[in-house]
Amino acid sequence: MNDLAARLPGFAPILHFATCDSTQTALSAHLQANRGRHGHWHLAIADEQTAGRGRTGARWLAQPGDAVLMTLAVQLPLPLDKWPRASLVAGLAAAEVLGDAVQLKWPNDLLVATDGWRKLGGILCERLETTHGPWWLCGIGVNVRNVPPQMAEHAAALEGGADRVDVAARLAHAIRQRMDLFVAQQGQLPLAELHARLAFRGAVIEMQDGLRGELEGLAEDGGLRVAGRVVHAGAIARVEGDQAWRARPRH
Repeated sequence: MNDLAARLPGFAPILHFATCDSTQTALSAHLQANRGRHGHWHLAIADEQTAGRGRTGARWLAQPGDAVLMTLAVQLPLPLDKWPRASLVAGLAAAEVLGDAVQLKWPNDLLVATDGWRKLGGILCERLETTHGPWWLCGIGVNVRNVPPQMAEHAAALEGGADRVDVAARLAHAIRQRMDLFVAQQGQLPLAELHARLAFRGAVIEMQDGLRGELEGLAEDGGLRVAGRVVHAGAIARVEGDQAWRARPRH
C-alpha cells in the first residue's frame, strides 16, 4: 500500500489489513485508543473483511481482493447537527469518481443500470465519540472486480479491469476535497449536483411509515422530499413496482 500512501499526502499513516472484521471497527478502535492525529485524515483499508457492516445491520459481502473496503475518518469542524449531511457529500464524491452513470439511492447506495438497477457500492457514515472529541467515520465498499455469486442478481462491479488501489486513492482524494468544500460552505449541501445523481426522482415510492408518493428530491438538510413531506435518514423506502428499478439512469 506504499503507492496509496504516496498519493494521499496529509493523511495519517494508513492502516492496512490483509483480513479484519471491519475497517469501520478497526479504525474506531484505533481512534478510541487515542492514536488519531488531530487535523489529519485517517484511512483503514482491508483486502478482506469477515464482518463488513452496511446500513441497518446488513453485511457487506466480497471475495478477497474483489472490492475496495475502506474507512475514512476526520474531525469535522462543523456543528454536530450538520454531520448527518456529510454522508450525501461523500456519496456524491464517490459517484463522481466511479462514472457518469452512477447514481445515489438515498441515503447511501451507489447504483448503476445495466439490465436493471444494480448496487455497485455503499457508504456507511457514523459519528464516533471519544474522550478526545468526536470523529466522522465514512465506510466505503465498492465492487471493483467481481461480485459474490449470491449477489449476482442485484450487484455490479466496475468494468475495464479497474485497479483496487487506484480506485481507493481516487475515492479518498475526492471525498476529502468534497468534504473540505462542505466545511468551507458551513455545511450547505450541493443540492443541484446531488439532484443530478439522485436515483428514482419522479418515481412513486413508499416509506416504511406508510407515506406513499412521488420522490421529488432532497431538502436543504438532506432529507428526502416525498409527496410534499420531508423524511430523514433512518426511514426505509421501497420503489413501487419493478419498472422503476429498470429505469435507465439520468444523464
